[in-house]
Amino acid sequence: MIGTSAVVHPAAGLVPFAKHAGAKVIEINTEPSAVSKIVDCALQGPAGEILPQLL
Repeated sequence: MIGTSAVVHPAAGLVPFAKHAGAKVIEINTEPSAVSKIVDCALQGPAGEILPQLL
């Protein structure tokens, strides 16, 4: 999940849905979100800086 507060639907339901289905979830955001505590990995910072490092 990249750049969302995960408070407004449909984004709010995506992480719990994915986790329930057995997916590993990585969050990239400039600050903690509503789902930060349930993702497998939370990376804090601008997506434009973090994504190139992952690829």
